[in-house]
Amino acid sequence: MPDATHLAVLEQGLPTWNRWRAEHNHAPVDLSHADLSGARLNGADLLRADLSGARLVRTQLEHAQLKDADLTGAVLEAANLKHVSTRRACFDYVLAGGANFDVATLRGARFRGADLSGTRFHRAYLREADLSGARLQGAWLRLAVLEGARCRGTDFTGADLRYASLVDSDLRGAQLLGCHVYGISAWDVQTDEITRQDLLVTRAADEPATLRADDLLTAQLLALMLGGAGVRTVLDSVTSSLVLVLGSFAPSDKPVLDAVRTALQHRGHVAVVFDFDRPAARDYAETVVVLAGLSRFVVADFTSAKEVRSEVLSARRLYPRVPVIPIARAGVQLPITMASAFGDDELADLVRYDDVEDLVARLQDEVIAPAEARAERIAAGIARAEALLSGS
Repeated sequence: MPDATHLAVLEQGLPTWNRWRAEHNHAPVDLSHADLSGARLNGADLLRADLSGARLVRTQLEHAQLKDADLTGAVLEAANLKHVSTRRACFDYVLAGGANFDVATLRGARFRGADLSGTRFHRAYLREADLSGARLQGAWLRLAVLEGARCRGTDFTGADLRYASLVDSDLRGAQLLGCHVYGISAWDVQTDEITRQDLLVTRAADEPATLRADDLLTAQLLALMLGGAGVRTVLDSVTSSLVLVLGSFAPSDKPVLDAVRTALQHRGHVAVVFDFDRPAARDYAETVVVLAGLSRFVVADFTSAKEVRSEVLSARRLYPRVPVIPIARAGVQLPITMASAFGDDELADLVRYDDVEDLVARLQDEVIAPAEARAERIAAGIARAEALLSGS
């Protein structure tokens, strides 16, 4: 039951309540199980308040201060909580169907086991929130930030997640069936074998579901295709400017890679540098090889040959038409296996440099120009082959 004194002060009106709270140094208050349905509490100071089990049906709480408040088991159906500040508040097991949390600050808040069906979280800040086991069927989460959120076993069926950010969120066991995810950012999410995904990739929720995906990474790629003139245009754009730079990130070698990347970018290329100083997991190595296949050309620093050799050799085997320009510091002995991986003309393009300044000074004439010339020759050869095969 609520504290009779606290409830009596609240019934005197919001100005009296906020003044009383300030005078009492924001001491915790007990409004547990109070029936505040329909009350106008916009801007109320409810810092650390105990509202567990309270009835807040259609209650107006816009801009209210609910930081560290306890609303466990409260009934918030159709309540207005726009712009509330509820950092670290507890909403475990609340019934909040149809509530409005638009543009609310909910970082670190807990909604474990909560019923949030049809609830609005437009532009809500839910970073590191705990939504484990919550029901968000049909919820509006457009442009919401759920980065690092714990969503284990959360039911998002039919939710609108367009343009939301789920980066680094935990979606193990979550249900994402019939969710609209166009424009979503979902890098490094955690899923498992019981995560269910049936994702709709359309700009508007009322558009026919022409594209569907069963995982978030594929959905992001499909959204990229929708946002441009098609996947071929996207890939043509990438392969016309992408340059993969491979080498060691040891203290003595990293400045070389950084200098090459910067010089390439200044010349209009999109340079991607990979750090091989850490153990190369299988998926990591595979990513390097795939990127090599998408690249205009590859610059590989063999000064620390063991760091790049296997990836370069794999790329050469799978994508023999992608030019690879080998570079190495002067005086370094290179492995004899390079003779079987590279032709004489390619080894003739090997650039030996004295230091970073020397390499940058020679980059245009001895790295970029030969790579571009070889790429043009390869492209011309492919065009001739296509013409012969087409009979033209």
